Amino acid sequence: MNYSNISTLVKQMLLKIHDDIYKKINQNYIDVFLCGGVSSSRNISVRDIIRKELEKKKGIRILYPEELFMEILNKDKESDLLSLEKFLADNCDIICIICESAGSLVELGAFTNNDATVGKVIAVIEEKRKKDKSFIMLGPIKVIERINNRNVFFYNKNKLEDLSNELSREIKLRRFRGVIKIETEQNKPLNTILGLYYILPLMLYFFKSL
Repeated sequence: MNYSNISTLVKQMLLKIHDDIYKKINQNYIDVFLCGGVSSSRNISVRDIIRKELEKKKGIRILYPEELFMEILNKDKESDLLSLEKFLADNCDIICIICESAGSLVELGAFTNNDATVGKVIAVIEEKRKKDKSFIMLGPIKVIERINNRNVFFYNKNKLEDLSNELSREIKLRRFRGVIKIETEQNKPLNTILGLYYILPLMLYFFKSL
């Protein structure tokens, strides 16, 4: 058996999977990390409701950071999501933070205070907080609005469908404004969490085992 020929064939197959399938799947998607509260048996979080609505929209891919990074967090007890800020930024197009819990407010402060992530942040605040003279409104929200006032949205819990429609429009507009570069969309790097997340199932489909 000529193993060198097999190796060449495998390389050719992998390149074909990457060029003909992987790149075409990824070029039409905007990847959004959605941060916010966690649902309980008594209450469904706004984040979960918005995720369900946004997933109906064409061209938007919603991911929860803690789901993608849970393996890292479980293996390395010294790691936490905040220390992975730049890693998060490199693995998504937009970081959307639904400010509905103490944890999400901490995330807002951390991502706003980091040059690598602040430009990708969309903050979503409950409407009744709009006129608050709080640290959140006068600090992180003001910083984000200074960059672009379209990076801050206010919501009413009774009109969450309206919020999802507004977010969807803004997310897609970012592509046309050039905030999300077309070249990036067409070539999601393989050496990222999202790159591996989508290429590995394709490889398994064709090779059956790795």
